[in-house]
Amino acid sequence: TILCTVKPVPQLSGIPSIDIKRITFPMIRCKNIIGKEESREVNPGLFTEKYEKELFLSIGRKEASLKNLIAKKDYEPALKELYEFGDIVDIFFDKVLVMDKDVKVRSNRINLIRKAVNLYLMVADFSKLTTDSN
Repeated sequence: TILCTVKPVPQLSGIPSIDIKRITFPMIRCKNIIGKEESREVNPGLFTEKYEKELFLSIGRKEASLKNLIAKKDYEPALKELYEFGDIVDIFFDKVLVMDKDVKVRSNRINLIRKAVNLYLMVADFSKLTTDSN
């Protein structure tokens, strides 16, 4: 277990003052939903909301980008990718009811969120970090 305090990182990839909470909070939000059940494939055919599709497409783009950046050990741009991804995660949670009445839709949304968590985990388990406000 790694325990540390993270302060805002100045001048990260052109962002004047990145706040690590913009990465940790969306990941924590996702982890709070997914539970311990086994991961299943996401079925895009079950998407009914615009923001489900946007999150799904964003995960695909970010995953490809992160794989490339991590392979090159280029972590600063990888953090910027996750920083930007947090906005999409937040919009998804604001606009989409994850716990839909339809069990298939609900399960698909949870699996989509699990894919988002796995994206974060490509770099680190940011939910383990503490910030000044935790």
